[in-house]
Amino acid sequence: MQDFGLAFFGFCLVLMAFIFMSVKIYTTKPDFMIKILKYLVIGLFIVIFSVASVVIGYRISSRHSESYSRSLKSVNEIWGGEIYQEAPFFGYLEKETREILNPKTNKYETLIVNTYPEMGFESQDITIKADSSIRQKGFLKFPGFKLVFKAQFQLKNFKNIEKDFRFILKLPGNAGNLTGVNVLCDGKKYEEDSNFADGIEWNGKLKPQQMKIFEIEYTAQGTSKIIYTLAQKSLEIKNFHAVLETDYADIRIPDKAMLPLTQDSMSGKSRIEWKAENLISGQNLALEFHIKENHGELAAKLFFYAPLSLILFIGLLILMSVGKEVELHIMHYLFFIIGFFIFYLLNSYLLTFLPVIGAIFTSLAVSSGIVIYYSILLKKGKELIQAVILSLALFQWLFSGAFFAEEYTGLFITLGSIGAFILLIKKTASVKWNKW
Repeated sequence: MQDFGLAFFGFCLVLMAFIFMSVKIYTTKPDFMIKILKYLVIGLFIVIFSVASVVIGYRISSRHSESYSRSLKSVNEIWGGEIYQEAPFFGYLEKETREILNPKTNKYETLIVNTYPEMGFESQDITIKADSSIRQKGFLKFPGFKLVFKAQFQLKNFKNIEKDFRFILKLPGNAGNLTGVNVLCDGKKYEEDSNFADGIEWNGKLKPQQMKIFEIEYTAQGTSKIIYTLAQKSLEIKNFHAVLETDYADIRIPDKAMLPLTQDSMSGKSRIEWKAENLISGQNLALEFHIKENHGELAAKLFFYAPLSLILFIGLLILMSVGKEVELHIMHYLFFIIGFFIFYLLNSYLLTFLPVIGAIFTSLAVSSGIVIYYSILLKKGKELIQAVILSLALFQWLFSGAFFAEEYTGLFITLGSIGAFILLIKKTASVKWNKW
């Protein structure tokens, strides 16, 4: 409480000093004080409309996230979702003696149970082709794909005695319709498992160093992501090789996924390859596909950058007007700010009825048209109209267009600001600022 009292006392002293200096300046230079108050009010207008734009931006971001999640769920149910292909199980039969408490007699009993320790693989060779099949729900688009999965698994008995073995490969359950399931065992059609719906299973004996080769193929469909889940179990694979081919341009490797050995692009196709010897798996093979047709997040960013855009717009307008001695009332600036803000207000509603790009550029055209029309109605000369057009071009159109090139957004905005500054110093180099 004592610290709060000292802070409050200090604030009161600063406020009293500010009031005293303001009164002193006003009595000696009233025009200067009026100008200061004028631009403080303009600053207040900017703060109010900037806050409104950011609030709308959060609303759009939330609405986009909810709509995207809802539509994605529907697409996953109709077409297929993220495909998780589990790595196969290969183990040998072991008899294990366990002491188990019998709850009825309250005594321990000795039981012999069957267990299957994992053996590991001689080799796994996997080929995945994922051809794009864009799925659309309303105005939203999703990176669907048609998948062809081919794999060869070489099983080998590394023990020095004959053992009973079990091999199981579970098919993905979130992969839309699975078709064309084909299984070969040692080059012949595998018929020992009559129902692949619950996975592909083989049970049999292998002599020491004896091998068995399974070749498995199927076609599926999914959305957004492919994962081969090696990390769920600690497997040793003597020779591991995997290749993924796709026509998606925007491919990303998720965190904690295995980095590829090579990644090449040619003729609109990408080829990603993994290769390792004596691999003990600790990471999954995973790829995410992205498309740039959805701009809901981009639209929200436009609103989050509204304060910067609005400050630069009004700032350039003020300096150009002062430099050319164009007198503007505080209400003129308010109407310019409202006209500029119409872009964000109209855009927030058009996003519901138009694709994002159409909504943005329609709103830009309406807002810019209103602001330019108002600058003509003021009849303050062509200098004001030129200043308005330049400010709109740089800080509304260039800012908005820059967000469509995510990698270069900051660069475009910086270059636009530098260009405006160079033009500003050229136009105002001869201004006598002491008169201002």
